[in-house]
Amino acid sequence: VLGKREQAIVQDLTDALGASLDLYAVLRDAYGLLLPLVGADYGALATSRPECPEEYEWIVQDLPPSFLGSYEEMAPHDFVHLREHRAAHEVVRSSVLAKVNVVLRDSEMIDRRGLERNMMYHRAREVGAPLEQVMAVMLYAGGGFQSGLSLYRSRRRSFGEREQRILRRLTVPLANAVRNCRRFAKAERWSNVCETLLGANGGAVVLVRPPARELERSVRATVLLDTWFESGDRKSV
Repeated sequence: VLGKREQAIVQDLTDALGASLDLYAVLRDAYGLLLPLVGADYGALATSRPECPEEYEWIVQDLPPSFLGSYEEMAPHDFVHLREHRAAHEVVRSSVLAKVNVVLRDSEMIDRRGLERNMMYHRAREVGAPLEQVMAVMLYAGGGFQSGLSLYRSRRRSFGEREQRILRRLTVPLANAVRNCRRFAKAERWSNVCETLLGANGGAVVLVRPPARELERSVRATVLLDTWFESGDRKSV
């Protein structure tokens, strides 16, 4: 059971995760609360890119850019994150990918000897951000993309059941935040594309799914509809 102070911070975290549709802003505020609460030194959220599912976008806290700058090279050795990779002609699924919405500590993903021989472990030490302990969760967010959060400690002190329990409490709000922000970003990109394509010739377009469900409209279409019709003359769909 979490204490009153921890429960209050978890509530603040839940509020922060729903406070914006900008994923970078959401994670910036969430990291500031989450890392001290679970005693983590770094955080890394990875989400697949909608236009290229094999590539991932990273939102990190306190990890050197040079570490993830070489991620493509390290990906086959990543025992934590999202992708499937091929090793010895077999498909290897990462630990968190195999257990969606389940919070795992490093001891549940890899033994200590394997961790200390891992390429990512050595790369992190080279760039001055040692990753001695890990706790991670694959987030089910839907929408055709993958997302996962990893928290790291730079010293050898294992994440405990308390920290695991806290992250488990936040798994659903985290997944919801990622899903909502991604949906908004996708809608915003689509709107911008429509405006760019139509702006050159002053076109006005309303996209409709039969029989009469409006999906999207350009700004000019909204102006024309407001000019031609009173609000009561238009059927809400």
